[in-house]
Amino acid sequence: MTISGGEQNTTSGDYATIGGGYGDTVMSVYGVVSGGWRNRAGDEPADTGVVIAGGYYNLANAKYTTIAGGYRNNTSYAGATVAGGFFNVASGLASTVNGGYTDTASGDYATVSGGNRNKALGFRSTVGGGYNNSAINFDATVGGGAVNIASGQGAVISGGENNTASGWNATVGGGYYNVASGVYATVAGG
Repeated sequence: MTISGGEQNTTSGDYATIGGGYGDTVMSVYGVVSGGWRNRAGDEPADTGVVIAGGYYNLANAKYTTIAGGYRNNTSYAGATVAGGFFNVASGLASTVNGGYTDTASGDYATVSGGNRNKALGFRSTVGGGYNNSAINFDATVGGGAVNIASGQGAVISGGENNTASGWNATVGGGYYNVASGVYATVAGG
């Protein structure tokens, strides 16, 4: 256990390291908090290899999770990553939130690249950015835009606003208030 500097930092995990900062805690075996303010790496020693590079009030509490920085971000399943931003959650196995604000990646292997209030809830689902978009089925994708919902397996919405792709492998290219509900259905835009 190593604490290199800072103030009121605590570590209890074997081979754990705190580089500095204030009020940081490492309970993870091989866990690391490089610095920042009141970050917590691991809830117990079994949370192996947890890393927080910095930021404020971040919580990484599952094996091999990483938070690069930001404010009040949370990783809660093995291999999850939050690269930064504010109030983001990566709670699926090997899920990722790259940044943004109040984004959630809860599907296993799901990704939210950024934006605000986006949700990648399905297995391998992806939201590229935008506002309040949801990819909620296996391999569903929303590229961006606002208030789009890709709920069909393999469904894709490239962008636009208030679009829905609910059919299996359905696609909406963009536009407003479009619905692709059939198998392989396509709405180009408009």
